[in-house]
Amino acid sequence: MKSNLNYIVIVLLVVINITGCQVFNNKSEKIKILDLKDGDKHLLFYGSEHSNDEKNPMFEDIKEKFHFINPEIVLVEGDYNNNKYSDVDNAIKSGESAYVTYLAQKENILIKSVEPSKKEQYQYLLNKYEKNSVLMMYVLRQTYQYQKQKDNKDINYKKTIKRYVYRMKKDGFPISDTEVSLENILSLLKQYTDKDIDNKNWIYLDIKAYVYRDKAKLNDIYNDILKFRNKHLIKTIEEVLIEYDKVFVIMGSGHVIEEEKRIIKTFDKVKNGDIGVLRDNCLTLKVSNILKHYLG
Repeated sequence: MKSNLNYIVIVLLVVINITGCQVFNNKSEKIKILDLKDGDKHLLFYGSEHSNDEKNPMFEDIKEKFHFINPEIVLVEGDYNNNKYSDVDNAIKSGESAYVTYLAQKENILIKSVEPSKKEQYQYLLNKYEKNSVLMMYVLRQTYQYQKQKDNKDINYKKTIKRYVYRMKKDGFPISDTEVSLENILSLLKQYTDKDIDNKNWIYLDIKAYVYRDKAKLNDIYNDILKFRNKHLIKTIEEVLIEYDKVFVIMGSGHVIEEEKRIIKTFDKVKNGDIGVLRDNCLTLKVSNILKHYLG
């Protein structure tokens, strides 16, 4: 029995090596990395956690993976590709996409957003949902990001969230100066959360109850824009893989978890190889299931 197990493990390792199939993730799924390689084509999708903590080992890991693939083009989440970062500390303070943008700029590597423009995202949602609901989904989602980021615990929340809404306006959200006012933002937050939000209690607000949980008040809007962004993500990856061989993508790990199979199929589609089924099996079957299949 022991020799059979050793043989199966060896076969499994060979299969993984042949297909170029590797997925690295921690138990909490905060980070999930999809590394696909076939001949000259190499796609490394780094599904990150959202962090601006310079002590987070993820940043060193990103740097290591970035130099490992030596990309021809980098795809980043958000509009960080439009920003310039003069030093590593300022980049990390703006998060992982900004950090990858900094690494690419330093090496003079082409950078592109993997998402639709903010204006396109706003227009898509506003064609389907009431404006204040869309606005509050974004405000609460951004609040959740502030809660998770180390350097934001002592911020002036009221000023910060007002700046965020003003930036939404600049990015194409159709909102008047009156609607951008702090008074209106806080009034809407009260309407949607039943709480008076201030600079002390914002950090304790349970955002998941309003945005992320099933049947939450704004969950349909959140899921809809997530699907819209992911559809664009797949299209962008396909277009870029056709033109370039080495591609590095940085995006929240949820996108990798949600779209893993479609990313793999897109990679195979571009390569026109006959290895898609083998790679799918490699990623979707657990080792325990493979052993059970062979040993009965």
